[in-house]
Parts: sequence; structure tokens; C-alpha cells
Amino acid sequence: MNVIFDNIIFSLQRSGGVSKVWYELLKRAAIDTSFSKLYLEYSHQNIFRQHLELPIAETVYPSQRPFIERYLTPQIRTPFPTTIFHSSYFRILPQKGVQNITTIHDFTYNYFRSGLPKFVHLWQERYAINHSAGIICVSENTKKDLLAFYPHIDENKIAVVYNGVDECFRQLPNTEELKKFVPFESGSYVLYVGNRQVAYKNFAVAVNTAKNVVVPLVIVGTKLTEKEEQFLNATLGKHHFAVVPDASVKTLNLLYNGALCLLYPSLYEGFGIPVLEAQRAGCPVVCFNVASLPEVAGDGALIVEYKNSKRDADAIAEIVSDLKNGRVNIDDLRQRGKTNARRFSWDKTYQQTLEFYNKIKLI
Repeated sequence: MNVIFDNIIFSLQRSGGVSKVWYELLKRAAIDTSFSKLYLEYSHQNIFRQHLELPIAETVYPSQRPFIERYLTPQIRTPFPTTIFHSSYFRILPQKGVQNITTIHDFTYNYFRSGLPKFVHLWQERYAINHSAGIICVSENTKKDLLAFYPHIDENKIAVVYNGVDECFRQLPNTEELKKFVPFESGSYVLYVGNRQVAYKNFAVAVNTAKNVVVPLVIVGTKLTEKEEQFLNATLGKHHFAVVPDASVKTLNLLYNGALCLLYPSLYEGFGIPVLEAQRAGCPVVCFNVASLPEVAGDGALIVEYKNSKRDADAIAEIVSDLKNGRVNIDDLRQRGKTNARRFSWDKTYQQTLEFYNKIKLI
């Protein structure tokens, strides 16, 4: 089997879920001698790529214009008579003997974006999907969305391959180092992990929940904007929140261990890796029953029914209040979370991806 990996995502993201998934795939491919491979590389500042060692002899550099190249056909001639071409971001290689594979992580542009960015993205998405021999979806919900937006796609071309979760997330014997990062006691704060700039992530619900339940809020992500800082100061008070920007995996694991819960009020996820990270670390998870979240969280989370009303925020707050006041069996919840998280691993993701390559190769 021959595979060409298109690493364009490392040039489009400094970090992020898609580049994390691609990193885990390539980390295993680089040491797998069972098939021939080629990597397409572009200039980048991606934090995951910096930790990845790819064989120089198997790496080519088609161009150093990644923000233009993302919309173009890769300018290479495949050295293989037949090959799988797997792009990290909606590109195909329209050459004889090439079977193209596209991975769908979510449909956020389709649901939540508008204007020119949506138009351009959907053009690229549509072209890649319609010209792919195989399509990988990261959840059953993402597959459902795919068939809703592209009902003509043959289901036999689709494989659901779940993302994994790092094994370094685990329950710690103590959280003494927590004070190096946040000024709050272990078990006293709620944790928010993820994007704050897009409305569907519901960051404001997390902030207002912390206010209503009277618990500190710890935020993992980018540095606060001036507007966000003003909002947090006005809503919570400057001594009742903390931000940990660009947290390492070790630090994030510590923050999960010290949290009352991971508050994950997102209204849409293609998968939801933070849910599994928290579960592996023994951190209770609170989320809505939307998109892929029930599928990924299983019975190891406190899942709130979403009704698209003002009552939704109140329901989240009630659950967090129950956690705070000992009205939930946390030991049982932690165990169910850890059991659920064991369903997922990056090794399994990689093996199922290879199996799909072999299936498509035979078509």
C-alpha cells in the first residue's frame, strides 16, 4: 500500500483539534514500515508539528504559499503507480491511480458561518467530498450531518473512525502543584476548555453558571481580550476567575484533576476531545445532549437536555450546584467516566484508518 499524507493543516493552524488528530495519525505512520508513504510539507508554526519527526527521504515541499495552496490542487506528481491520497484539509489529487480520502471533523461552517468565508469553505468542502473515494467521519453524528448535507453520497464510502485521547490524562494522587497555576483550592472551581470567540461554544453560559452557583471559573485557552476581561470582571469579579493560556498537557491534566467539573456547554461538536480528557483524569463532565456529545460522553457524564430556552442555562447551573453541594455520587461518576474513556485510543484510531485505506484501495 502507498499513501500520500497532505500536511496542509499544520500551516493553517498553530494548534487546534484538526491538527491534533493529524499529528496523532502521522506520529504512528512515521514508524510504521508496513506501507510506503510520502508527506507533503509546508511552512508552519504548528505546535504539534514541532514534536513530530518525519523521515526526510519521504518528505517533499511542493510550495511555500500555504494560504494559497490550501485552495489549490497539490502540485506534485505521485511517485507511486497507485496510491491513497489523504489530505488533512479538503484537498484532492486528481491523478490517475489515486484514491482520495477526506476526513470530516464537523460541519460548523455549514451551521454557523455566513458570507464569503462560508461560501469559500463550502466550495472546497463540496469539491473534496464529491471527488473522494472514501470519507472518514469522526463520529456517527458527523456522518449523520454529512448525509443530511450530501444525501447523494454512497454510505459504503463512509467510515466512522473515532478520535482518541492521550493516555497521559489520568487521575493524580494529589494536586499540590495546582497553586502554581490558579489561586483556588482543589475541587472548588469549574473548568472551561476551548474556543470562546464562536457563539455556539456558549462561553457566556459557563461564566453565568459560575456566577449563579458562586464558584470560581478557570479558563484554558488563548489570552483574554480586553472585552472578555471586562465581561468577566463585571460578571464574576476579578478574584473569581483565572486564565491559563497555552496550557501544556501536564498542566491541563492537573487542572482537570483539581476541578469540580469540566463545564462544556457547547451546542455543537463534531467529536469533543476535552470530554474524554476530563473523564480519563477523573473530572466530572457537564454538557448538553447535543450533536456528538452524548455519543462520546456515554454514561460517564452529567448530560443536560437542551431545549433551546432560557431554562437551559438554569438546568446547567442546577447540575453544577448539585455537584458543589454533594448531591451527586462523584466517585461513581468518575468511575463511569474513566470506563467510558477507555473506549477510545489513538492507536485504535490509527488502526481503523489503515483498515479503511485498505478497503478503499480495493475498490
